[in-house]
Amino acid sequence: MGSTSTVDLDRAQAQHELCKEAFGSLTLDAVDLKQSGLRILDVGTGDGFWVHEIRSQMKDPESADLVGSDTSLIPSEQRPFEVPYNMRFLCQHPLEEWPKDLQGYFDLVHIRAALATMAGSFDAAVDVVARLLQLVKPGGAIVLIDRCFEPGAMAPADSPNQKLFKMLGNMFSAHGIDGTLGGELAVILDSASRKAGIEVSDVGNRKRPSRIGVGAKDGMEEFGYAWLDQLLGSVSRAGKQTDDPGVVSGGVNELFAQTMMEAKTEGFDVDWYAAWGRRKDHTEGLVEMPA
Repeated sequence: MGSTSTVDLDRAQAQHELCKEAFGSLTLDAVDLKQSGLRILDVGTGDGFWVHEIRSQMKDPESADLVGSDTSLIPSEQRPFEVPYNMRFLCQHPLEEWPKDLQGYFDLVHIRAALATMAGSFDAAVDVVARLLQLVKPGGAIVLIDRCFEPGAMAPADSPNQKLFKMLGNMFSAHGIDGTLGGELAVILDSASRKAGIEVSDVGNRKRPSRIGVGAKDGMEEFGYAWLDQLLGSVSRAGKQTDDPGVVSGGVNELFAQTMMEAKTEGFDVDWYAAWGRRKDHTEGLVEMPA
């Protein structure tokens, strides 16, 4: 992975803050952070800020085992926090076999805004989540969070943000990536449960908006602008790496500028999708018979 600037890391935290504000919780209350000895995995961890903030919310953080994984890792000195002794980072692609010692290990497995880019297709996403379910201990939970980028023709009446997100959906599609996976998280989780042969209970799903720009809640407006900047940077880098003419020609830059102006003058909503479930503990309710 190339060098990551402090500005890039700050922008990545903007997405973190928007998602947290949309759902009101980092974990969607899938795990009780008052417990001791919690084992938590964040997949597609990036700078690791999600894991860092989870630790700050724990009643007994010193007893936790916190793991962040990604397909490539940034140096510790570039992370926006000091890495504590009980936090580690693992270079791991979610479509590959996970270490055996992590099977059935975690109280919570979390993946956010990474499933589409890491998997690419519905079937691959099911495979990813099936592998992640194997890492959840009986009674533990899995939480999936993502966006949905629908491809489509841009109509003259579309607002700049509608055109932008359609363009992004079209770019995903052109590169063989299904950008709509966020809207299918509940179905993906159900299919993964069947594939892995792991029963999941307490299943739920939710769709929540983030306000970008004007109309955002106190303290959130700047995060919306930073998130748009982050999105532009990611798209520009991807376009240059793949020689995508739609990006290299500057067409995306113009549309991003129009969308930023829309955010600063009118504001608009973007939707987040979540699905979650708990790995069924088949020992629950069993009565131990006397010898």
